[in-house]
Amino acid sequence: LVRAFSFCERQFDTNTIWYNVWSRHIRKEDQKCINNYGHVYRYEPFDVETVNNFPMNMEGRHKIVIHLDAYDNSNVRRPNAEVCFQITGEFIKVK
Repeated sequence: LVRAFSFCERQFDTNTIWYNVWSRHIRKEDQKCINNYGHVYRYEPFDVETVNNFPMNMEGRHKIVIHLDAYDNSNVRRPNAEVCFQITGEFIKVK
């Protein structure tokens, strides 16, 4: 669980946990707060190298879809405050 009480102020802060894996690669002209409804972020191409142990062969192209929701101070989901993004990539088996 990651909480940010002033997310717009910290979205592109290099000291935040999500900067290296998410905000850092957003093109400069697209760097405005995520709360602008309908805004699309375009990313510079970048590589992510991870190591996982899967019990089956997962080689090939895959897509990960991530949904984020905003909640108020009473822990009630805010309407129209959903963020969705997808990451496409390729798994390669390493021996």
